[in-house]
Amino acid sequence: MAEVKIQEGESIESALRRFKRKVQQEDIIKDIKKHSFYLKPGDKLRANGIGRSCGANRNRPTPTRWRPMEFQDRILSCVDCATEFIWTAGEQQFFADKNFKNEPKRCKGCKSKRAARPAGAGMSRERVETVTMCSACGKETTVPFKPTQGRPVFCKECFQSRKFAGAGSV
Repeated sequence: MAEVKIQEGESIESALRRFKRKVQQEDIIKDIKKHSFYLKPGDKLRANGIGRSCGANRNRPTPTRWRPMEFQDRILSCVDCATEFIWTAGEQQFFADKNFKNEPKRCKGCKSKRAARPAGAGMSRERVETVTMCSACGKETTVPFKPTQGRPVFCKECFQSRKFAGAGSV
């Protein structure tokens, strides 16, 4: 391991230059580059062709970790409009880089339409308004849900009074 002690009155720059020279002399960078990619012992044997006992495996190429994946343009079908669109190799590379597992479902047009609409617009339901009798005062009231059997239903005034009465007792 290269070691340099800074001498009294020596600048950092000159000490770094001495350190760099020492590293080059000891071939430390060469060793680092040599060991920058670690192969398991079994992988080393397979790469050298040693250790392959089965004849069927002899012709199979050795898998390498650093080989880049090659993508080709694919034709997909949009789930909204059923038109075919091209998923380019560049887009596939982007998906792979981001570790996206699913391929796109929609074409660019449908995707932009879907993004442009408001967040809750797709799930718009009509509100159910039910006319019923208040369980506390007996007054006819309208509630925004369908009452279930056995549960009390209150008008707005009774609900507010019960709500604030319960808050003080806690």
